[in-house]
Amino acid sequence: MQGDSAHRLEDLKAKQEAARLGGGLKRQEAIRSSGRGTARDRLGMLLDEGSFLEIDAFVTHRTDDHNMFLHKTLGDGVVAGQGTIDGRRIYCFAQDFSVHGGSMGEMHALKIAKIVEMAERAKAPLIAMWDGGGQRAQDGVNALAGTGELLDRLVQCSGRIPTISIVLGPVVGASALAASLSDFTILGEENGQ
Repeated sequence: MQGDSAHRLEDLKAKQEAARLGGGLKRQEAIRSSGRGTARDRLGMLLDEGSFLEIDAFVTHRTDDHNMFLHKTLGDGVVAGQGTIDGRRIYCFAQDFSVHGGSMGEMHALKIAKIVEMAERAKAPLIAMWDGGGQRAQDGVNALAGTGELLDRLVQCSGRIPTISIVLGPVVGASALAASLSDFTILGEENGQ
C-alpha cells in the first residue's frame, strides 16, 4: 500500500515537471534567448514569491485531427491560477508561446474562462498576459466554442472586477479581441504586437 502511494507520488511529480516544461526546454530557452520570458517566468516576476497556486496544469487538448494526438502538452499552452501581489490576492494567466505558439484551442480558452470566472466570483482583479498566435486551427469548430465562452466571461466581468491585459508578444485574432476587452491593455515595449 505504501509502495503504491510512493509510486503515485512519483508519477504526480513527473507530471508536474512535464507541465512546467510546457513545449520543452529547447523552445523555452529559445524564447528566453530572444529576450522574452516564458509564461512561468513572467508569472514568477509578477507575483509574490511562492504565492502562485496553479489550476488545471494537466489539461490537454482533445483534438486527434492533423496528428495533434502526437502533441498533447500538459497545460495546453496557458498557465493559470491565483497568487498575491504585495499580499493582495489576484487571479492571473499567461499564454505559453512554447506550446503551439501560444495559440488558443478549445481547452486553452476554457481554462482561461475558468480563471476569469474564479476572479469574478472572488471579486478579485484579473491580470492576463497575452503572447499567442490567435485561434488554433487544428482544434476546428470546438475551439470556437471555447473562445465564445471566454469572450462571454470577459464581457460579464466588465465593470465588476478590474481586468488588466499585458500584451507581451505577437497577439492576433481571438487573443487580440480578448485582450481588448480588459479595462486596461498594456502593450509590451519590446515585443508586444
